[in-house]
Amino acid sequence: IAEAVAPGRPGAGKRALLVDHEDSFVHTLGGYLRECGLEVVTVRAPLTQQHLMRFSPDLVVMSPGPGMPKDFDCAASIEAARKAGMPMFGVCLGLQALVEADGGTLRQMQTPMHGKSSDLRYDSGSALFQRIDGRVQIGRYHSICADRANLPKGYRVTAETEDGVIMAVEHDNEPLMAVQFHPESIMSLGGGAGMTMLENAVEWLLAHPSKSVAA
Repeated sequence: IAEAVAPGRPGAGKRALLVDHEDSFVHTLGGYLRECGLEVVTVRAPLTQQHLMRFSPDLVVMSPGPGMPKDFDCAASIEAARKAGMPMFGVCLGLQALVEADGGTLRQMQTPMHGKSSDLRYDSGSALFQRIDGRVQIGRYHSICADRANLPKGYRVTAETEDGVIMAVEHDNEPLMAVQFHPESIMSLGGGAGMTMLENAVEWLLAHPSKSVAA
């Protein structure tokens, strides 16, 4: 179901395709994206060229999900979005999928972090963290994370936990952003931080068309 709300917000008049990886947070994330002003259409993974042709989105959002990116053929979704020149935003599994699709590796954490909160160390110069000041707590729901030792070329870390687990990345040459935590979680909404991050991501990604489209 597609629904548009919040005129005047950063996504007003634009459409996002939310790729559903069978996570309990998918509808919550869709609701917050609508609060950013986007019309949101949710499609079950993997994303296809037919989806893109039918719905003509301005942004692709890779949702959270259980398991590993390969369980949902995330590489196919990312390839389709890239061929169409789509900006992409990934959440949790979405970050892992983007990193892995570009040749990075993932690692199993010693302690699963499902329903846990952590303090965030973030790059205040990043577009994702504009209008955010001071201490930020975020909600985590994962046991897999991106391996910093094998982060793909072009990606830079813009946020991490105090013990160095990657929590956000941006691409230097493509309109790609992703977070390992859940900005839509109640644990990430203190001071409006999670909502502000989503607004920042939507605003920046929509303003930066793809510079590198796969052949």
